[in-house]
Amino acid sequence: LFVFAPTRVHSFTVLPAASSRLYSASSALEMTKRVLVPIADGSEEIETTCITDTLTRCGAEVTVASVMPNQLTCKMSRGIK
Repeated sequence: LFVFAPTRVHSFTVLPAASSRLYSASSALEMTKRVLVPIADGSEEIETTCITDTLTRCGAEVTVASVMPNQLTCKMSRGIK
């Protein structure tokens, strides 16, 4: 399971030169989470489903990918493809 860290975005307030007050930079956290869930032949259906469902509900962009060479689909533990 691979989780990519969110990106930090900074914004600054520009004031006229006549202003003598100090202002600090404000930062906002951009929460774009992308997760890769690798699966192979024999993977458990419930484990794959629970992981992807939980991550999706938390706002992550989830990609399920086969690790089998030259094969885009996998035969799960109970025979589901």
